[in-house]
Amino acid sequence: MLILFANDKGEIVATTRSGSDGAFEKSGLKGTYLVVAFKEGWSFTPGERTVNGEDAEVYFYGSPSVGPSPDY
Repeated sequence: MLILFANDKGEIVATTRSGSDGAFEKSGLKGTYLVVAFKEGWSFTPGERTVNGEDAEVYFYGSPSVGPSPDY
């Protein structure tokens, strides 16, 4: 899973990848950031989190995205 960190202007300023267990870590963050998880074919709850500094714990819960139903 790719984790994106955006500043208050909406600019991506850092990224990291989670391990196979979904855990991730990012050091050196100062200030307030919007954190978003992304993995193609998956959706996450919450869609985004706002954190302040590097001491915040962030949890995202993912599930496979459901595509549109076929028309028969």
